[in-house]
Amino acid sequence: MTTTRPGRLIHRTTAILVALSCATAVSACAARPASTPGDARSTIEQLGAVPIPAQTGPPAPVQASPKHPQIVAVGAPVTVTVPEGSATVTALGPEVEIPPAAQLPLEHATATITVHATTINGQLPLRPGDFSVRDDHGRDIPLRATCDAPSDPAHSATLCLTGEFHTGNAQITWRYNTAPLALWTFTTELD
Repeated sequence: MTTTRPGRLIHRTTAILVALSCATAVSACAARPASTPGDARSTIEQLGAVPIPAQTGPPAPVQASPKHPQIVAVGAPVTVTVPEGSATVTALGPEVEIPPAAQLPLEHATATITVHATTINGQLPLRPGDFSVRDDHGRDIPLRATCDAPSDPAHSATLCLTGEFHTGNAQITWRYNTAPLALWTFTTELD
């Protein structure tokens, strides 16, 4: 009669499990096509898959007031609340006017930023003097109102602000009674 000691049984069981794990891993690797360095499969094998959230629509507006101004990228909506009312406001642009015979790159060009407000309650007028633009060299860019877009202060308003812009980063700031409400950052490209 042959007897097996308990220690040997554990070692044999462990050895069998290790062998099965190795065989499973080898067959799984053999079934998968080889990946080349730098492709998506190779990256996933090395790092693991990262879930990418689906785009669900435009970003939600951030809340701003004279005591809580916001800094956002141009195109981002801001819901502004002042004593007279509230509105969702978006600055778009700049839309650059490049002359047809111009040689690129340009030193500077005329460009327009469009500010659009949709009233939530009360009235929130858009006045050209409440907006200012400064470039990344600290230069103020004089603006002039240039569009005569139809506006209905009870529902919406559009303001077009035109100036001479240089290539680079800049910001447009909206103030209410000298207090900043919102600052939109943007880049002007003239090449």
